[in-house]
Order: sequence, then C-alpha cells, then structure tokens
Amino acid sequence: MGAHPESLLARLKTIPDPRRRQGRMYPLPALLGMLLLGVLHGRDSLRGAWVWAEQQWPSLWRTLGARSPHFPCYQTVRGLVARLDADAVDRSVRPWVEQVLEHPVGV
Repeated sequence: MGAHPESLLARLKTIPDPRRRQGRMYPLPALLGMLLLGVLHGRDSLRGAWVWAEQQWPSLWRTLGARSPHFPCYQTVRGLVARLDADAVDRSVRPWVEQVLEHPVGV
C-alpha cells in the first residue's frame, strides 16, 4: 500500500537519496520518517530521535515502508543525514509543515 500523495511520508519519497543503490538497505523515507517521529515525540537530537525510534521500531518499520524488522545502527543514520541535501529536505517537507500549521514557516 502506498503513502497518500499529501502525506509526509509521500513528501519524504521525493528527497534524493545520496547513497549508491547497492548501499540502500533501508529506504530513505523510512529512516527520515522514524527520525521525524522521534522529534515529534520530544527528542531534540539525532541520537535522541534514533533511540526513540529504536524503541518503537517493531511497530513502525512496516508502516514506514522499511523492508526489514532489523533496526539500522546509529552510524548508518548519522552518515546518511550528514550527506543529505538540506535544501532538498526543506523543499520537500516545508509545504507539508505549512499546510499542517496553516501558516508559513520562517527561515
């Protein structure tokens, strides 16, 4: 089942993945989705969001579109986040955030 076209998960699918195809054990939208959920649950650091997601992974992985119940290690997530194009993430996520908040988000 695919994500609704106006959902945050659908927006995350539009972000270019900086990894080589053979290095994509975990789909980018699943990894970003788990981190965003951690932030929405009050975690204020990458490690904090990752720890939250690790605790929730058994109930999240299928919904987020991950292909495996095995949780990604912190280094995998940290390395991926460091390589992301921040502008591409902003272009993909900002419209969704502004729609949810019903007002523009400042830079």
